[in-house]
Order: sequence, then structure tokens, then C-alpha cells
Amino acid sequence: MRLIREFVQALGILISRMKGKDDFDVHIQFSKFYTNYFSQQSDFFKAMSAVEMIEYVTARYKEKDRLPRIEMLAELLYSEGSLLSKKEESVELKDQLWRKAQYLYEYMQQNDDTYSLSRLSKIDEIKNYLV
Repeated sequence: MRLIREFVQALGILISRMKGKDDFDVHIQFSKFYTNYFSQQSDFFKAMSAVEMIEYVTARYKEKDRLPRIEMLAELLYSEGSLLSKKEESVELKDQLWRKAQYLYEYMQQNDDTYSLSRLSKIDEIKNYLV
């Protein structure tokens, strides 16, 4: 799927550019991704639970596009959380983002026919972090 390849490539570029940047810059740049790929502000998704995100994707996209979109959301949440600083308010946001990403990754594991070592690795990383 061309959209997924484009998304992964653009996200990789963003991540490499954002390493070491302050949290505000990270938030601004990731906000653009939510808007570009989901036509909603990042705060729209941050206010939702992971279950509500799945419901949103289910209502908005065709069946064949749902799992890839859910994985894209998981990647955005995981990646943004990964780049946040260790400031107290950022740690709380990272916890929130990573909990949602974990739920979405686990949903993907249960509903996707494709085995993903990367996804399993991220689930383990999140679980170890949140302990």
C-alpha cells in the first residue's frame, strides 16, 4: 500500500530530525502528521481512549484500510512518546501515548494476519517501560 510506505518513510525522516529537539517542537511536527494522515489535530486523538481511536478508524475508513490506519496511529503515538524529554509533564504524556500505542499494537497482533517482530518488540519495550 503506497500510503503506508509514504507514511513510514516520512515518519522515519521526522524522527531523525526531531531527536534532541524540545518537546514543543516535537508536538508541533507530530501534529502535522495527525492532520495530514487523519484529517484531525493531534489533540483530538490524545483526548480519546485507544478503544475510541479504533471506533473512529472503523467508522471513517473502509475495512481494507482499517488495520493499516490503526497501525499508523500506533506508530505516531509510539514515536512521539519516544522523542519526549524526561521532564515530569512529558513523562506523563509519554505514559499516556505509550499506553494507547500498546493497546493498538496488541489489537493489531490479535486482528492482523501478518506476523510483525517489530510490533512485538515495541509491545515488549512499552510493557517494560510502564512497569
